[in-house]
Amino acid sequence: MIKKSLLLFLFLTSVCAYAASDADKILSDYYRAVAKEIGDNPRKLGGQDAILTKYEELGEKYLLANKTALHKKAAEIFTSLPRLEGVDIEKLKRIAWKDSKQFIDGDAVRYDKTKDKLDDLILSFHEYSYGVPPFSRHLFVTRWWNPVEAGQRLRELVFKKQLSREDLERRNFNEQFSPPLVYRMNDDVEKPSIAFFDGREYFILELKYTDVGIYSLAALKWVSEK
Repeated sequence: MIKKSLLLFLFLTSVCAYAASDADKILSDYYRAVAKEIGDNPRKLGGQDAILTKYEELGEKYLLANKTALHKKAAEIFTSLPRLEGVDIEKLKRIAWKDSKQFIDGDAVRYDKTKDKLDDLILSFHEYSYGVPPFSRHLFVTRWWNPVEAGQRLRELVFKKQLSREDLERRNFNEQFSPPLVYRMNDDVEKPSIAFFDGREYFILELKYTDVGIYSLAALKWVSEK
C-alpha cells in the first residue's frame, strides 16, 4: 500500500512538473519572439497600430494557441496567492462598486444603461466584448491568461479613468517603493477574485475565464479603510 501511494505521488509530481516546464517554455518562446520582432527595432514596424497588431499576432501564436497549458500555470499562480482574511469588505467605505450583471440582458450587452466611465470600462472588458476594441486591441490583453496580470492592468486602467493627474502620479511614485499587496478572495480559478491592498484601499476585481484563453472583467469593488 505504501509502495503504491509513493508511486502515485511520484507520478502526480512528474505530471505537475511537466505541465509547469511546458508552460515555462511557451512563455520563454513568446518573450524571445517579442524581443526579436518588436523589441530590437520597433520603428521598422511603422506606427503604433502596426506594433499593436504585431503584439496581437505574437500573443495569439504563442499564448492563446497554448491556452490549456497556460491555464494550468494560471491556477498555480492564483492559488499560491495568500488568502485575504479578517476583512469585511461590505463594511468599508465604498469608492466604486460595479457589477457587469446590471448591463447584461441574456446574451446581449446593454450599452445604453451605462452612466459613467467605469460602466464603460466594465463593459469594454466583459467576456462578451472580446473581439471589439479596446478589448481585442489592448496592448497586453493576450497576456491576460494570468489572472494577476489581468488584474494589475485593469487596476491601472481604472486609475487612469478615475484619478486626477496629480493623484495618479502620486500613487505611481509611491508604488515604486511599496507596490500593493496581492491577495485572493476565493479558490475558483475559473472565476477568481483578486484584491490589491495599498495600505489604505482594497481594490478587488472579479474575473472570469473565457474560451479565448484569457480573463475578462465581471465586477470591481474599490473600498477604503478610511
